[in-house]
Amino acid sequence: MPNTLAPGTLVLQREARAVATLEHAHIARSYDVGPDYLVMQFLEGAPLKGPLPRDQAVAYAGQILEALEAAHAKSIVHRDLKPARGATKRSSRSGNDADPDVPLLVAARAEYATLP
Repeated sequence: MPNTLAPGTLVLQREARAVATLEHAHIARSYDVGPDYLVMQFLEGAPLKGPLPRDQAVAYAGQILEALEAAHAKSIVHRDLKPARGATKRSSRSGNDADPDVPLLVAARAEYATLP
């Protein structure tokens, strides 16, 4: 049977399968992908936006870099990294509102690549 899916759908499925192999505290989980849907982790939080206080921005950047390092370790690169691909979710450590939010990289436009 010939593949009748649109090329964009095939790209989405390939990227979602790559993301599904990642497990990291700062990468939103991807659970399922089909011809016209993507099921990802529900994020109870907010889009990542600034300006942020310097110390918070540095902390978030470090955590996002950890997420990218984990993806690169599996030969996965994020092909469209920008603030809109980030989000924060409430820390689940204690449920206390004083706990800091945790930055998450919403993996989109991810692709397997040959890294040096």
